[in-house]
Amino acid sequence: MPLMWMSDLVAKRRQQNIDNIIILNDGTNDISIYIGNNNNFYSFYRRYPTGYDSLPCFINFIDINNDQQLDILVANNGTGSIGIFLGNKNGLFSEQIIYSMGIKSYPYAIGIGDFNHNNKTDFVVTKYGINEIEIFLDFNNDLLTDIAVAMTGTNNIKILSKSCS
Repeated sequence: MPLMWMSDLVAKRRQQNIDNIIILNDGTNDISIYIGNNNNFYSFYRRYPTGYDSLPCFINFIDINNDQQLDILVANNGTGSIGIFLGNKNGLFSEQIIYSMGIKSYPYAIGIGDFNHNNKTDFVVTKYGINEIEIFLDFNNDLLTDIAVAMTGTNNIKILSKSCS
């Protein structure tokens, strides 16, 4: 059954200034995009697979690679991963780029912000299966991602900083 969270369904496409609806389909393991038009009608546009048994459960939107195109982040609860669909200028998205969150991590939500106040995109993933959050700092698709992990019950935070590929 598709998940219907209003805050997660409607993404404003900045370049078009028209609402689109994106629905998470946990039964078919994909996301469906419906394109809006100026008279408040929506047409089915495209389906993007999230992977076998991925059970997508949360979605968020941001221009993660600074190309002026909105990208889609999906928490794939069933496979313990997050998926990133990069937007491009013709309104389509890339195939899903998958980042593993660990065995039995069950990612549940994705938050967006500038957590280290450096004017770069950061995001956080909650992992309820292992009681952790994982923060991706300065994530810009350059394969040099810094990660901070809050470890439940230890009062510790691990920061993994990648300086070369």
